[in-house]
Amino acid sequence: MVAAPIDAQLEGIYVAFGANLGDRAANIERAAGRLTESEEIRITRMSTVIETPAEGGPPQPDYLNAVARVETRLRPRALLQRLLAVERDLGRQRTVRNGPRPIDLDLLLYDAVTMETPQSGERSAEGPDLILPHPRMLDRVFVLEPLLEVASASVRAWIRAHRRDR
Repeated sequence: MVAAPIDAQLEGIYVAFGANLGDRAANIERAAGRLTESEEIRITRMSTVIETPAEGGPPQPDYLNAVARVETRLRPRALLQRLLAVERDLGRQRTVRNGPRPIDLDLLLYDAVTMETPQSGERSAEGPDLILPHPRMLDRVFVLEPLLEVASASVRAWIRAHRRDR
């Protein structure tokens, strides 16, 4: 799946949070706290948390979802590595595709950066596969609703333009 074309004026780095196991709200709060433990990442805006049914995968509980706008000097791949480390720290195990999880963190947008690393299904020497903008975000209401709440004007305009194409 290829991500939508990016506008050179897009501003902001956005991370999606999702949880459907355990204390879902606490898991999102803990993930946000872990991300900001160091001075390398700062959450500047956090959306309202919404509840949505699970999509795809095996039968599972509903999700709580949110999106944060963040500031960081970490490059996209380093930020993704940090997100994956937080997931592991909070008990995420990738055993079933689209299966239930205590926390899920997705890098949605990183300013106007476009990136598509090899989709081998395996981690390369550089780390996990990464596509920016996130290739499925425009199809997921559970991402778009909280994203629109915290997004810059340029991101909102980009979403409106590219949602019409689908």
